[in-house]
Amino acid sequence: IDVDYTLTAQLLDAEQQVIAQRDSMPLDGTAPTTTWAAGEIVADPVTLDIPADVGREPHHLLLALYRVETGERLTLPNGDDHLTIPVTINSPPVTSN
Repeated sequence: IDVDYTLTAQLLDAEQQVIAQRDSMPLDGTAPTTTWAAGEIVADPVTLDIPADVGREPHHLLLALYRVETGERLTLPNGDDHLTIPVTINSPPVTSN
């Protein structure tokens, strides 16, 4: 890859509204896309701050790589410019004192 891309991870609600988002260079800038080899897999754990009032309705995680300078997203082999994954959000356990 001859361009440094930024990763966006967006949690979308049922209406496709962004409710949590994190944008960063891969591995917090330690693995720029210009250093990736063809076929290399780069695992990049991402943490999102999800609001406490998020309901259990269907959600999706949108992942994309984009150029900061232009906002242009990298096109995937299937022609899409992002990957969307359905996710389930469970409420955290309630503890009492």
